[in-house]
Amino acid sequence: MARHWRRLTAGILASLALSGGVALSTAALPERFGSALTGYLRAGEYWVEQIGTLKENSVELFCEKLNGLRGGTLSGATRFYWTLIPDKGCYTETPTTDYTAFYTAVEQRLDGMTGINLSDTLSLADYYKTDRHWRQECLAPVVERLGERMDFSAGWEYEMQQGPNFIGAYRPYLPGWTRSEPFFWLTGDAIETAEIKNMQRPEQTQLYWSDALGSKNQYDLFLGGASPLIEIQNPDASTDRELVIFGDSFVSSLVPLLCNTYAEITVVDLRYLGSSVLDQYLDATGREVLFAYSAWVVNNSAMLR
Repeated sequence: MARHWRRLTAGILASLALSGGVALSTAALPERFGSALTGYLRAGEYWVEQIGTLKENSVELFCEKLNGLRGGTLSGATRFYWTLIPDKGCYTETPTTDYTAFYTAVEQRLDGMTGINLSDTLSLADYYKTDRHWRQECLAPVVERLGERMDFSAGWEYEMQQGPNFIGAYRPYLPGWTRSEPFFWLTGDAIETAEIKNMQRPEQTQLYWSDALGSKNQYDLFLGGASPLIEIQNPDASTDRELVIFGDSFVSSLVPLLCNTYAEITVVDLRYLGSSVLDQYLDATGREVLFAYSAWVVNNSAMLR
């Protein structure tokens, strides 16, 4: 049954309410978890990877990459936006990530682009307990904020689907007593009519890759997981606007929620597609551009090619 964004979000948030936060040292971790991550915070049933303090050199490199694209391959685009996707550690009782510091550092180094601050649109309950990613069914405030700054209406009707419970990407490192958690996704006319071309998975024709359900990488349901380039067309979109999104795996669950607005969306992952060859695959003339990266990538920007 179709429901409105706000009603669904309120229900989900209630079911995911925290029981309190507990900070632990890495010494309390199973050995393999402690060796894989520099540290962690356990807040109730939520496991939070600590990404460390802001690395000025990495932020500088990140912004140089974005500014270079704006003045080069993307110079024909009409409008440029950027946003910093908050790390889960921004919302623990004692934050392990300083969103304001990251956002300000990026803002000071980007030229001619509109920044979109998402810090007040999310909470810890909007993320998976055993994974770094945000939950798609909780992204109504995020989409509304993007719409405010990018001039589109976020309202649309949808249905919520539920798949097998899962333990996210932290599974190999967590204690055996860790409980699985619910997994939901949203669908609706705009998503069902959209057609996708995935460079990584040429056989994929729909936005949701159902083969991922029940697998150890269940988040790959969204757009089929990581891919250098994904093209999405929706002839039934409410506008003829076209958008290019540069981002990491967080945008995989966000993009389907923009299909009602944009007739064409191109998703680029610079971890797998080099900037030097980008113009062979992308013509940004007349399109809008959104850079949407997580704080983790900004702090490790050498991974961007």
